[in-house]
Amino acid sequence: NTCDNNMKLSTVIIFSLVCLSIVSTASSRMVGGISEEFPIDDKATKVAMTVQGDVEMATNHHYEVYEPVSYARQLVAGTNYFIKIHVGNEEYIHVRAYQTLQGNISLNNQQTGRKRTDPISYF
Repeated sequence: NTCDNNMKLSTVIIFSLVCLSIVSTASSRMVGGISEEFPIDDKATKVAMTVQGDVEMATNHHYEVYEPVSYARQLVAGTNYFIKIHVGNEEYIHVRAYQTLQGNISLNNQQTGRKRTDPISYF
């Protein structure tokens, strides 16, 4: 019957779409993928403050203002933190810092000349 076949096909399509939605949501939380952007918390603030001196050396600039505002993270053998930091006026920098499983923190990279509205992405 054509009606039964259409109903089965519709059910399969809906089920497939639900599965794809679940997989795409879960993939942002999987090891290796970068998370969505979160408001800053104590743990990410600690990471940002730990690498401030290294950031200033790498950018050859002393920041009078250095206020972490948001972050994303990537789970690897440890955690990469991607942190958006307000550095005065309308200026922001993005910092990538790595925290080992033992808790050691190091600066991996930084981007200057960023804006508040710039999304955090892998760099």
